[in-house]
Amino acid sequence: REHGTGRCEPCAWFWKPAGCSRPKCHFCHACPEGELKARKKLKQVLARLQKEQTHLMVVAVRDSAVASPGLYEDIAPEVVGP
Repeated sequence: REHGTGRCEPCAWFWKPAGCSRPKCHFCHACPEGELKARKKLKQVLARLQKEQTHLMVVAVRDSAVASPGLYEDIAPEVVGP
């Protein structure tokens, strides 16, 4: 159904030696071997990149607040600090 759109969920058991034993498995059996692992790895990479981007934004706000004291105190006091 949703295979090919990127919205399907690969079956974790389909490519195992015993195979998928669920009679009404709703997970995708059309995905290639290794797809589940690849998606998990991609999710980790994207999470790490998002964390790094957020950190860079916080540093930029903090640094600009140091350059212009009082500018961001009312908006983000937890970022600016004491």
